[in-house]
Amino acid sequence: MGENFNNSLDLIRIANARRLLQETNLKVYQISERVGYSSIDYFYMKFKKYVGISPKKYRKNMNSEE
Repeated sequence: MGENFNNSLDLIRIANARRLLQETNLKVYQISERVGYSSIDYFYMKFKKYVGISPKKYRKNMNSEE
């Protein structure tokens, strides 16, 4: 494994957030809450750390590729 629990949990949460951004029209703050982040700012920070762009930009890029 080699990863700590929090890092693994973040990866699962971000993967779920990416799926919700692609498959739903939920607002970003709603997705943040659904995947387990109580702070939208913290969610943005974690999403950008793991994905490289903001959740809004990610959704926009996914929509433009379709």
